[in-house]
Amino acid sequence: MYVTAARNIDFERNTFQNLGATGLDFHSGVCDSRIVGNVFADIAGNGVVLAQFKENGQESHGPFVPEDQREICANNLIANNLVTRIAADYFGSIGICCGFARSVRIEHNEIFDCPYSGISLGWGWTSLASPMENNAIRHNHIHGVMRVTTDGAAVYCLSRQPATVIEENYIHDLKKSPHARWAPVVIYLDEGSGGMTIRNNLVEDVETGDKLVHENKLIRTQEEIDLLPNTIGDNGSSVSPDVKAKAGLEPEFRDLLKAI
Repeated sequence: MYVTAARNIDFERNTFQNLGATGLDFHSGVCDSRIVGNVFADIAGNGVVLAQFKENGQESHGPFVPEDQREICANNLIANNLVTRIAADYFGSIGICCGFARSVRIEHNEIFDCPYSGISLGWGWTSLASPMENNAIRHNHIHGVMRVTTDGAAVYCLSRQPATVIEENYIHDLKKSPHARWAPVVIYLDEGSGGMTIRNNLVEDVETGDKLVHENKLIRTQEEIDLLPNTIGDNGSSVSPDVKAKAGLEPEFRDLLKAI
């Protein structure tokens, strides 16, 4: 399903299953819209895609700053969706994948059994200003991802995103793929990442050769990244165990688990 140049569009309580491409794509100029309480399962490519990644012919390692600001995807909600067994044919595809988005909230989703990253936020490998700001990845339950590929993460981010937070996600069951060169990263802040706060994420049962948060500092922005308390297992940090109980589908959407 492809949506562009739209406002106040809601997709709620739908099933996207057995598809040969992306489940749902909010491509360009989609604002004030919601993707809530849907099932994305057994899909060849991505589960959910939001916002553009570059203009036609634009080199990927740079910001997307359209002359017409109406092209920007802003103020959208992706919440309480069940995403599983995506990237069945295209192993580099992602559960929830956002490009140059502004004020997107990715909350209370459950994502599991995927060959590559669970959530990817941002594009460009750049510290230059772009529409990306005020984004949030909160209260998601991510497990059993990165099962085939490498150089990804449960949560992967790119480029400068002022006032963006990654918080209170429950991430577990990350193992090194037999096909991969190295173990997966839990939260991966790739080139140009800046202006973000990472806090109160609970991580258990991971096999990783790296620390909880991996920072690629080849390109650094002026805004520092705030790494407030996070935890891998029981290491004495101050992360509340309530994070686990509150992460993932909220009670009114837990019936989705029966749909798969």
